[in-house]
Amino acid sequence: MKDKIKALIKKACKIEMGIDEIKDDALLFGQDSDLGLDSIDAIEVLIAIEKEFNIHLDIDKEDALTMFNSVGAIAKYLEKNHGCRS
Repeated sequence: MKDKIKALIKKACKIEMGIDEIKDDALLFGQDSDLGLDSIDAIEVLIAIEKEFNIHLDIDKEDALTMFNSVGAIAKYLEKNHGCRS
């Protein structure tokens, strides 16, 4: 599942690095992030996840920035709250 999430992030945010270069615990969003993604990117990631997993994420942008701060956190949230598995 984590590789699928990395691929979604790569595509949604137009990241040029390979998915193998994105660490599971890398900070995704904010000034100190490893990938340099911003709040607009967070929205793009949310939309991509909703489409890919056919779910509705009822969270706002600020929650997304904290709850979805890494690939590992996204995978954990999806498994716990939506039953998504790899």
